Amino acid sequence: MTKFGYVSVEDYVPLVGEFAESLVKGKIFATKCKACGKEYFPPREECICLNDEMEKIDLDTSAKLVSYTIIHVPPESHSTMAPYIIAIGEFPNGLKTMAHLVGVTSMDDLKIGRPMKLVPQTLENERIVYKFVPA
Repeated sequence: MTKFGYVSVEDYVPLVGEFAESLVKGKIFATKCKACGKEYFPPREECICLNDEMEKIDLDTSAKLVSYTIIHVPPESHSTMAPYIIAIGEFPNGLKTMAHLVGVTSMDDLKIGRPMKLVPQTLENERIVYKFVPA
């Protein structure tokens, strides 16, 4: 069984397991409330309107860079990764998410508005995450 991220809650939230399995297949989905139409990424099981009837929708994984920070002093669990970039990307539908940005080779690559793509990345121990890469 694939686990999502570094600390997973699949045992408590079935949607997390479904999301992880989707990532393994190279697909990324969001959720949309059937009552009010609000969309969420990462996907959620319940809407802010308290409706729990959510549908899975394909996510256009193209995004633009809207903000970023470079982590020089990371938590111990990420100490071997420093320095690394955490980016906020905005998708065409207006949703925003935060993820690790990999594949940047110079500060010139960190321009606001830069095209990026959200992609699954497999980690050790059958774990999977999503990360931004330059588009």
